[in-house]
Amino acid sequence: MRYIIAMTGIAVFLTAVAFSDEIDKKNYLYQWTDDKGVMHMTDTLNNVPEAYRKKARKMETGKGGEGTGGQQLQRENSPVDAESSEEAEDAEEAGKAEWQQQIKTWKSKLARAENHYQELDQQWKTLYGRWGGAAYSPPETKLQVQQIQQEMETTKQEIDEARNMIDVVIPERARKAGVPPGWLRE
Repeated sequence: MRYIIAMTGIAVFLTAVAFSDEIDKKNYLYQWTDDKGVMHMTDTLNNVPEAYRKKARKMETGKGGEGTGGQQLQRENSPVDAESSEEAEDAEEAGKAEWQQQIKTWKSKLARAENHYQELDQQWKTLYGRWGGAAYSPPETKLQVQQIQQEMETTKQEIDEARNMIDVVIPERARKAGVPPGWLRE
């Protein structure tokens, strides 16, 4: 009986020693962003595509595979971080400028479409104002009004698309890419 208890004690001790060695080991995650702006993470550097390995960030997750355990991930200076801090800042500024340019482009499209819509609306009002309504206007005026209304509908769709890009699509893409919300402001 003492023999069994002693063997069990030794087995427990060896298991504890082996387990404590595992606890002391650090675990890492590797993070990278692909060409589409999608952020990826993996626990093995070999899982990072070759094209992105130089830009991958090595982050400590904690000890013994416990994940972050509520701790913040820490970025480490390692050979994986090939860019100097200056190059990283330049890349960050270029990324920020790219996102701001997307917003600026769609705001410009929105402003042009809204101006065009106002011009069309003024033309429509002018045509109807001359004749006091559709019933009293000549057929060619009715045709012009119809064309203006069709163009107004198309322009309204352009306005809606631009607003959707500015308010929904671009912010959602930025969120998925891990872009700070402030980057979308000019």
